[in-house]
Amino acid sequence: MTGSDKYVTTAALAAHFGVSPATIITMVRAGDIPAGTYTRMGRVFRFDLARVEAALLEREESQPADAQMEFDFNPDSDDESEHFKMENDNE
Repeated sequence: MTGSDKYVTTAALAAHFGVSPATIITMVRAGDIPAGTYTRMGRVFRFDLARVEAALLEREESQPADAQMEFDFNPDSDDESEHFKMENDNE
């Protein structure tokens, strides 16, 4: 990844994880995506994709089994929506 594409838009991050941009913003507000993984200027966010992935995976590993979100990461899939799926066991 070069310096110019290190940070991605909310829409690009959402597409990468197969969720809506609104879900990404909800995750930011809830603290699920830590502040050190993005920059913000007003209402515009730019996310460091590698840091966001690492933070979400670290969060998954540190939570008790009954509170974990399940991540299914498949970087080899041709369908971007299949790259990263999340399921919350508490719902």
